Amino acid sequence: MTHDHPPLLQVALDLARRGVSVLPLREKRPPANCSACRDIACGGRPHMREPGPCRCPLPCHGWAAATTDPDTLTSPQWAADWHHATAVAYHPGGAGLTVVDLDNPAAVTWAHRALPPTRTVATTRGEHWIYRGTMQSRNAVRDGVDIKSLMQYARWLGPGTGTMAHLPDVVRALVVHESPRPAPVRPSPTRDASRYAVAVLDREAASVATTSEGGRQAALLRAVRAVGRFVAWGDLDRTTVETAFTGAAESAGLPPGEYRATIRKALDYSIRTALPRKTA
Repeated sequence: MTHDHPPLLQVALDLARRGVSVLPLREKRPPANCSACRDIACGGRPHMREPGPCRCPLPCHGWAAATTDPDTLTSPQWAADWHHATAVAYHPGGAGLTVVDLDNPAAVTWAHRALPPTRTVATTRGEHWIYRGTMQSRNAVRDGVDIKSLMQYARWLGPGTGTMAHLPDVVRALVVHESPRPAPVRPSPTRDASRYAVAVLDREAASVATTSEGGRQAALLRAVRAVGRFVAWGDLDRTTVETAFTGAAESAGLPPGEYRATIRKALDYSIRTALPRKTA
C-alpha cells in the first residue's frame, strides 16, 4: 500500500481494517446524494430501511454508504470527498456499537450519575460514551443527549479511554421512555405505499440541506409537515422520520435547539390534522 493518502483517509483505512464502516465528513456533513440517487431513484442502499439495488460508486445515502472495503474507500469516485474531508464518520450500529452523545457539561454530569461507566471519548462540547451492542437511534432523549447506533453516523474522535461495557438496559430505556405517543393504529400499509412514503421522506429531507441558508428553518418546517401524514397513516414510523430530518438539519447547519423543536412540533401538527387516506 502506498503512503500518499490524505491523513483522514489513512485513519479511515485503519478503522476499516478493524471492521468499522467509515465515510468522509465535511464540516460534520456526509456527502450529498448524486443526481442519480436523489429521491431513492436508485432504489436505496441494500442495508437501508427499504432495501434496494443501489450500488452507486459514490458515497451516497449518508450513514448507509459507510464501508470497510478499502477499494471503495480509495477509489477515484471517493477521492474528492477525502481531499475535502474535515473528519471521519463511522456507523456505530454496523460495528455493533451504541454511542451516547453527550452535548454539554450538564449531560456529562447526568451520565456519570445515571449510566454505568464505559469507554469515553472527549468531544468539542462534551463526551461520547460507547457501549457494546446496538439499538434504535434517537436524538434528544434528554436535554443534550442523543443515541447513535442503527441508521446513524458518529464522528470518529479517537479510541477514547476506559473499558467498553455492554449496552445497559438504562440506555435502551431512554428511547422507550422518551418515545412520543404513537400514531393511531391503522391497517398495515401496502409495500407500494411504504416505498412511496420513503421516497417522499428522502426527497423532502434532501431539500432541507439544499435550501439557501436563510430559508432552511422554514424549509424544514414545510418538509416535516409534508411527510407527517405518512406517520399518521402508518406508512412510516415517527422515529425514522425524526432521524431522517435530524440528519438533514445537521447537514444544513441548523442549531440543535431550533431544529429539534421544529421537527417535533411539525410532526405533532401533521399527525393531529392529517386527513384520511384517499381510496380508489
